[in-house]
Amino acid sequence: MVKYEYQETSDAFLNVTSKYLPIVCDFITFWEKNMIINVNSNNNEELELDEISTLFNFWIKQKENNEKLKNVNINEDYIQKIIIHFFPTIEIIKDKYILNVSCSIWNKTNDIYDSFEFIKQSFKNKNTTLLSFDDAYNFYCKFMDDKLSKCIVSKRYFEKYLYFKISEFIVYDTFINTQWFL
Repeated sequence: MVKYEYQETSDAFLNVTSKYLPIVCDFITFWEKNMIINVNSNNNEELELDEISTLFNFWIKQKENNEKLKNVNINEDYIQKIIIHFFPTIEIIKDKYILNVSCSIWNKTNDIYDSFEFIKQSFKNKNTTLLSFDDAYNFYCKFMDDKLSKCIVSKRYFEKYLYFKISEFIVYDTFINTQWFL
């Protein structure tokens, strides 16, 4: 029978580890260094679990002297479990959306805003008075591809941002009036 040494003062077993511990520790470090909690914010910041996964994997590859973890990909379910356990006050909706958080590595709203001029220029030559959300999102994706961005917002978030920033130019719920271009 194997006996483990227990230390009451630290409430821990000594010389016991887990193969999962390094990645959990790295994720907690990533979270504490890069995530910004905006509890009292009215800007509806949110990140999706897959975006957090992408950002974490990008961050881990940037770390020096971390050869063991360079090829580790952490999945969304595992991230969710870590967040629920270590950061229980964080709100997760539909097992996908992390509310009131942003990341210092990637400013989603700035990326969308930065794409506006490109969207306007790309659509200028069309002979129509309305720009569909689908077309606007496709132009945004092209802009981000050209920029070689590590992340692209979801179509859902893109549309949510449009309603937040340019609601006065939205018609028929899914089109942007070209008056926005002026």
